[in-house]
Amino acid sequence: MKNYYVNVLGEILNRSDLGEYVVITTHRNADPDALASSIVLYNFVNEILKKNVLVVFPEGVNEVSKKIVKEFNLHNLINGPEVLLNTSINSNFLLIIVDTSSTEQLGPIKNIVNRSNVIISIDHHVGGNIKDLADYAVLDTTARSTSEIVYKILSETYKFTYIDAMLLLAGIIYDTRRFMIATPSTLTIASHLARVPGVDYRKVINLLQTEMDISERIARLKAAQRLSFKRINDYIIAYSYVSAFEGSAARALLDLGADIAVIGSENDEVRIVARAKPSIVKTLGISLGGEIMPLVGKYLKGSGGGHDAAGAACGKGDLFKALNYTVNLIVKKLHERLRGEN
Repeated sequence: MKNYYVNVLGEILNRSDLGEYVVITTHRNADPDALASSIVLYNFVNEILKKNVLVVFPEGVNEVSKKIVKEFNLHNLINGPEVLLNTSINSNFLLIIVDTSSTEQLGPIKNIVNRSNVIISIDHHVGGNIKDLADYAVLDTTARSTSEIVYKILSETYKFTYIDAMLLLAGIIYDTRRFMIATPSTLTIASHLARVPGVDYRKVINLLQTEMDISERIARLKAAQRLSFKRINDYIIAYSYVSAFEGSAARALLDLGADIAVIGSENDEVRIVARAKPSIVKTLGISLGGEIMPLVGKYLKGSGGGHDAAGAACGKGDLFKALNYTVNLIVKKLHERLRGEN
């Protein structure tokens, strides 16, 4: 797998039609995995190619990522979508999209895909439309984070600085929930990164520790206040709606006792987020990102994807109809799998 990654990268970098600019981007509200993947790729491309390299975060980074940006003084690399208004990068550029499965997740810059002449997608999520639009799709759904894939791509040709290593390590720890869903490959890569001279593992852990601000705490409480649930045999599906912090609210419902949590929100678009306990995924073989959220995305005339135990979809429509549609899909899938067990 590693050699395949290196060969693809070499083929891309040797192309003569990459243009003057390289734009690296990721999903809105970038988490530490998205941040690390973007910045380390920036460092690599900036060193290898004599081109103008830009990292664009469509709607900034999340609260945990802000701590990492401050710690490593990365502010000068954190560009918003306004940088793309530069007339010299209207076309003929290489676009690298990391940790993002659908164009809807790019928010205000989703049309950038139509402006680039070469697209590389590097991701570990299932579903979504970006892999089909990309000229090169490095997709590894067995990886638990995109940071792992970036490590595999670069490890044979690039010497990681201690900051690179700490960023990737933070991305891996964050996306694996402190190695709770790690694979043997994850642990091996993390071990290599931890041995890079200058890496301080305790500092990485401290950077990932944040207290929820009052807005997030209120969102969790509102999700609990508005909660509805369905019981299917011994499994509980809980669902609710908030205006922000959908993923956090879904995790809160799991903590309350749900096996699957579905949270809806509506701002400029309708967004549905689902989380499942690893035990139900393992026992019944349900994949939220592979089986459920792509259908929800299609229902919303948008897109959806994710992982087996975590998925999201967004698009246009009625929030409550979309929420009920998602729950009914999950109920149907549960019934199918439970009948299969008997």
